Amino acid sequence: MFYYREDIFNELGLTVPKTWEEFAATARRLRTLDPGRHLTTFPTGEPGLFAALTHQLGANWWSLDGDVWTVDIASAAGRQVAEYWQGLVADNAVATSQHWSPEWSSAMAEGRIIGFLSAVWAPPLINNIAPATLGKWNAAPLPRWSSGVGSEYAGGVMGGSATAVSSKSRNREAAKKFAVWINN
Repeated sequence: MFYYREDIFNELGLTVPKTWEEFAATARRLRTLDPGRHLTTFPTGEPGLFAALTHQLGANWWSLDGDVWTVDIASAAGRQVAEYWQGLVADNAVATSQHWSPEWSSAMAEGRIIGFLSAVWAPPLINNIAPATLGKWNAAPLPRWSSGVGSEYAGGVMGGSATAVSSKSRNREAAKKFAVWINN
């Protein structure tokens, strides 16, 4: 998912990107509109996001050949993702702080980083590091590499899971109790 500060997007007239091309354009436009902000961060020392983004293009980093594991991070998909993000990093269009670091957490809380590419388990953690921003975030599907007929939303594996109870549920308390029970 792409989690983003909807209030800042609205304030600056930004559109939520649906493709990676739009994502790059939005990241660069944001830096022009407000040089003190970044659209997101690409944590250069954290392979989990990079792996998930290559999975979106169909890469398979790990495979079993007989009883031997092989690792392939240099596939065409891996190179495409690396080149894309290297361009954004080189242009200072995205931050490079490590997720969950004090630097990153304060930038998220202060609105200097206004988006986060992550899995479904991220919202409670965003609320923990940036409680004053509660209710200001929204979520959109991960951008796609192409648009139009035949293109599909796809994501990669980032581990973890989440259980949510809709605010429109007729039995929120019972659903919450069940969610806690089933996950424990």
